[in-house]
Amino acid sequence: MEGSLAFLTPGGDTLRTIDVDIADTDAERRRGLMRQRSLGYDRGMLFIFDSVDEGGMWMKNTPLPLDIVFVAPDSQVINIARRTTPFSEKSIEPAAPRNFVVEVRAGFADRFDLTDSTRVRWTRSE
Repeated sequence: MEGSLAFLTPGGDTLRTIDVDIADTDAERRRGLMRQRSLGYDRGMLFIFDSVDEGGMWMKNTPLPLDIVFVAPDSQVINIARRTTPFSEKSIEPAAPRNFVVEVRAGFADRFDLTDSTRVRWTRSE
């Protein structure tokens, strides 16, 4: 565990808090959740990018379907790619420039009512 991340309603109420591994280097971002065989609803991965852009994600070497949450620099969810296809090399794109991406278990977004009005707040573990 490297940190925690809360998904928030527009009013600031917590929808769900999860433990996250933080990928903030090129190597960690490339590896992502590749080869991950299981993922509970209490875990995920936070990708932190050095710049804001429209770069996408892919599922190469990832055996689990995921929900991929694209997040703007102001912590607002841009869009959510629900139930992605394992092992796909197709690029999954944000609807607008993103600074962060959160990957969670497929079905997470529906289970915890995430929408494009959801915000995120995260902290690193000390």
